[in-house]
Amino acid sequence: MITTIVLTIGCYSAIYYSYPNRKGKGIEAFFYKIKIAPIEAFKTKINQDDWKEFNDNYRSFENIITIRQVTSNGWFTTLFGKGLGSTVDIGREMWTNDGELIRYVPALHNAYMTMFLKSGLAGVFLTILFIIILTRNLKSETEEIRYINYLIIGTGIFLILSNWVFMGLYLKLDNKSIFLGFLLCYRELLLKEHRLSIKNNVK
Repeated sequence: MITTIVLTIGCYSAIYYSYPNRKGKGIEAFFYKIKIAPIEAFKTKINQDDWKEFNDNYRSFENIITIRQVTSNGWFTTLFGKGLGSTVDIGREMWTNDGELIRYVPALHNAYMTMFLKSGLAGVFLTILFIIILTRNLKSETEEIRYINYLIIGTGIFLILSNWVFMGLYLKLDNKSIFLGFLLCYRELLLKEHRLSIKNNVK
């Protein structure tokens, strides 16, 4: 786990200090987005009339209006959200990657903010709790199960970052939830077989 964290920080540092250009093409443009991603969501003021600033800090813009619209409905909505069908009014029509012109957004780039919109602070807390439970107490004497546990821990760490930047489990084109469900199911089957073999050996 420590190796994964160090490797992640090292890779990000290498990208950050390579100073990718905003106007770059291909991989350089991708590296630029990676560079600004961790801090992008923390800005509290966005100049919406400056398209460069608006584009570079769009996740911050989403966070600002989501918090504003959820908390404006009172403490109950802040704690428990606006419900599964709720949307955020971004105040303007924008084109999506799917080629749709929308103004009301059902899912945000920041999955924690999506949970806050749908389920409030309670949902955010349960999301974080799920990741914590997912990655702790994963020990086994069986080598095969240990390797699966490493994959689950890596997935949990990835989910922390993915939820912050890539919509996490809400990303329609991704299959993290299927992969994670398969890993958990397979591990439980292996654990069951391991317990049965121990039980038979004792007999």
